[in-house]
Amino acid sequence: MKKLLALALALALLCAMAPLAIADEPITVTVIGPESATNSSNEGYKLVQDWILENTGVLINQITLDGTNNTEKQNALLTGDTTIDVWWGDWMQYSEYGMIRTMNEYLADIPNTMKNWENFGGLATVTDSEGNVWGLPRNCNRVFYQTFIREDFLKQLGYTEETYPTTFEEFEKYLYAVKEADPFGNGETIALITRGNMTTMEYHFLGGFTKHGYSNWLDETDGLVKPYYLQEGYYDFLEKMHQWYADGIIHKENYSWDTNTVKQYLASGRVAASAAYSTDLCNQYINLRANVPEAKWWASVNGMTRNGELCETQIKAASGAMLFNAKSSDETIRAYLKVLEFLFSDWANNYSAQKGPQGIYWDYDVENYGEEAKTLHIVKDLDYEAAGYPKYSKDFWYSIGLPMESDCVMYDADGVQNMQNEWIRHQGDTFAAKAPFDLNINYNTTEMAENVMSYNDIQTKVEEDIMSFFNGQKELTKENWDKFVQELYGIGMQEYCEELTRQYKHAKGLD
Repeated sequence: MKKLLALALALALLCAMAPLAIADEPITVTVIGPESATNSSNEGYKLVQDWILENTGVLINQITLDGTNNTEKQNALLTGDTTIDVWWGDWMQYSEYGMIRTMNEYLADIPNTMKNWENFGGLATVTDSEGNVWGLPRNCNRVFYQTFIREDFLKQLGYTEETYPTTFEEFEKYLYAVKEADPFGNGETIALITRGNMTTMEYHFLGGFTKHGYSNWLDETDGLVKPYYLQEGYYDFLEKMHQWYADGIIHKENYSWDTNTVKQYLASGRVAASAAYSTDLCNQYINLRANVPEAKWWASVNGMTRNGELCETQIKAASGAMLFNAKSSDETIRAYLKVLEFLFSDWANNYSAQKGPQGIYWDYDVENYGEEAKTLHIVKDLDYEAAGYPKYSKDFWYSIGLPMESDCVMYDADGVQNMQNEWIRHQGDTFAAKAPFDLNINYNTTEMAENVMSYNDIQTKVEEDIMSFFNGQKELTKENWDKFVQELYGIGMQEYCEELTRQYKHAKGLD
């Protein structure tokens, strides 16, 4: 049934006729835009649309979804009467039916845009085993699970910069010490906060207990690729996390908190260390400083180690990408790439696509920071409403993920560099983390579910049972853990490992 539905979608898209460019008129490119766009006025939309047209000669017809059931809405648009030239999606789900084109012949058209990916694994996540590039990557291999520590709390406990925790053992000692000292007061200090699921803890600490960290791995005893939780050492990791939970290092309700709750606590000043997603922490840094002016986060760019092994694991890039309709004309594709190259040829162009054109919606804060503001990207918002300009919000801001954020780094209004962008810039060259065994392997989850009947059951059982061991709903003993693993094999783990191995070998060209 899934195959039939996908084929129907492909046929509907292929039947759509691409618009023909009219002489002396700009080429029009229709794009399903970013989900981050929020309620631009019609006038604001047109102002930025015209700004792009004036600079590139290309008219972008932007279709913005509202963030509710966007996948369904996108598929409805793709099968409708309107030809969509560019959209974002999983290239593996569209390439099989000839719905998208390969980009190899177009890459020379976008040297500035390509440069942004050099430090983040290039085009590996959108390239198949035959070397076909199926789009432009939405994200890249990255490190968003750095372990941050409150530097002001460290100093209160007598730490100096030379003695800041850089090993797992030192970090654990700090966690117990800061819980005992309770610097926030009234017993409300949260020693360690996570994003409320095991994945965050696995990304942060599992590498210190297992050879490959949060990664599939090759079991040399039988030649099969297996999931991360079957590695030797995973039980020891889980035992340590349960101990932290039982001792109150991790708040007893942490595992049930949603992301907004985590962010609120990070901003409040209660948190002594963070094992959450770095954006949760970094984007709350301004609020934290407002609440606790002396607060400052610190993390070791060399990573944390346990027994000489890096604890943090690099996040693998997903196969989501900017995709190009196979039925769109060559002229249309090159026109859109001209726009993309314009936006990534200069920091200000990209920022203007996000905020609105420079001089109207924003400008460099030369008044307070001198000409250096242009180099450091210190900006100030302009009162566009008082000047009679309409509202604009991100309609034509085309994210290509981390490389864009790293390149387009900006400073906060008080001159402190936006923390998230700073850490993104670090991770490309200096931040240390364990690389997954299958770093640039794209697994096709649709094929996985079709070839392993119990695939979803395995994922559900792993998620639920491991969390139950962590929070004590199930007693964590070696006997119970071994029983859990046996149950996984009873519902299809062997088939799952065989499918992982098949796809890994195919991606490596070993089949």
